[in-house]
Amino acid sequence: SDRMKFTTDFSITHTDNHKNYAYDVGDAYNTENLLSMAYRKMPNVSVYKQDIQGNNTDEFYTILQSSTLDASQRDLLNPVALAYLAKNEEKSIRVIPTFRLQYDILDPYKTTLRYSGYVSFDVDNQVTRRFLPREVTTKTWDNEIANMSYGNDAESLSVYGDQNLTWIPKIGKDQEIMFYGSWQFSTIDPRNQEFMQYGAASSVITNPLLEANNRIFKNNLSQRRTMGLLGRVHYSLLGRYIVDLSIRRDADSRFGSNNRWGNFPAASVKWIVTDEKFMEKAKPWLSELGVRVGYGVVGNTPNRDYLYYSRYNGDWGNYGNNYIDISTVKPTSVKLANL
Repeated sequence: SDRMKFTTDFSITHTDNHKNYAYDVGDAYNTENLLSMAYRKMPNVSVYKQDIQGNNTDEFYTILQSSTLDASQRDLLNPVALAYLAKNEEKSIRVIPTFRLQYDILDPYKTTLRYSGYVSFDVDNQVTRRFLPREVTTKTWDNEIANMSYGNDAESLSVYGDQNLTWIPKIGKDQEIMFYGSWQFSTIDPRNQEFMQYGAASSVITNPLLEANNRIFKNNLSQRRTMGLLGRVHYSLLGRYIVDLSIRRDADSRFGSNNRWGNFPAASVKWIVTDEKFMEKAKPWLSELGVRVGYGVVGNTPNRDYLYYSRYNGDWGNYGNNYIDISTVKPTSVKLANL
């Protein structure tokens, strides 16, 4: 049918990044920058260990912890050793198919009654693996950066939709009116698991799931749902007197059950002054002049999920959530049912 149009888009993105691992305890704002570490390293510090004749060996040199140098140099790792021995890999694959449909319910040459809408899926998977071998540091084997391995597996599935209906009836000369309705929704389901271990028996053991001392062991799962309904009326008289009225009703699962829905009305009037007869003399130098007055209500959503629940954190070690080597659980937010 000439009144129906169906289109689809499909995109797939795959990345495989092998990045530098610039673990720098003294420069937290440049944790991915080996060059900044090299600039701060003393110029007389050798990159490689040397034999008794002063010849470079094939082993990288790191300042001993027994050195009397300031900690800013003693704890600064060898950037060349990090470039060759440490691992920082990120892989991802993202697939986004989108399906669109447009259909003229009535003959568009007589009157406009059109449906248009789309549904889009977003599948995103990411894997991060890092490893800091014992050979790049002179810390003891039980130190948290000796043979430190890290892993993060994240995946999410999101669905977005927007369905619209537009009606433009013919109401006579010099008048136009349009009725517009829209239904929008989204579902977002992210999850991830994160691991960090240290003190593995060998630098060959880079998998954060194999046996070693646990530093981070956690997983996250969340869900978010949104929905919106929009109604709009647009009226024009003589092409220069314009009135717009709209009402939007939105819902977001980030709000508590008592305030999950919100109403957002808006109204405006516009007068295109340059279309009046008394402005004809100004047209050579004034293309358009209009006056518009409007009023509307808007709102913001919380920046995180589940703030309306009492939440607790049982994460071990990473954020100081331990007491005398005993794991603890502490509250991170109080229940806000009326959020």
